[in-house]
Amino acid sequence: MQRCNPKQIEKPLHEINYYTDKGFPIVLPYVGNYGIAVVEFKRTTSWQKEILDTLLKMELLFKRRREKRQAVGREEYQIAIKIVEIWYMMICNIEKSGKKISNSYIRKQERIQAMLSYIHNQYMHPMCLADIAQAGNVSVGECCRGFKEVVCKSPNEYLAEYRILRSKELLRGTELSVTEVSGAVGFNSVSPFIQCFKKMTGATPKAYKNMKC
Repeated sequence: MQRCNPKQIEKPLHEINYYTDKGFPIVLPYVGNYGIAVVEFKRTTSWQKEILDTLLKMELLFKRRREKRQAVGREEYQIAIKIVEIWYMMICNIEKSGKKISNSYIRKQERIQAMLSYIHNQYMHPMCLADIAQAGNVSVGECCRGFKEVVCKSPNEYLAEYRILRSKELLRGTELSVTEVSGAVGFNSVSPFIQCFKKMTGATPKAYKNMKC
């Protein structure tokens, strides 16, 4: 699968799964299969370029959807179709590769997923590096090495980025104040939140909240 930030694709299983007419899941076996190798998508590979282009088209559809501000629009159907197209291309090419994965690689993927899930579920609470490592049943050193290898950043960097991602949703989607949002995403005070937010987005939380979509 694509080497990217898991926060970008994480969804509840009932939202990312599809079923045949007989009720058998056709996506879940791939989503939950740690034996599938990580693939960094590149435009030099035709099927990967096609998926990247489709994701860009989806981004435009999401933007158009936000601008309309309607309860239901045809963009939802277009987005759903493109998601199915992406899954079809990935599944076809995953099956073609036939690359064998070692048991150690699978165990590493399982541990990383456990630590990512911990962050995704507990980001609103105080959290330290040892807590993240414990979620994967590994040492702090192994936790840091695993994140660098798979996620391409440290656990603390990933946690901060995930908190900012969630804060952007709250700033735009709710009436919560900047102080309330900072607490809701796990910052113990508003000052570090503002500094972190500006560093990652180039704008203050207040300015981002007041921006037009």
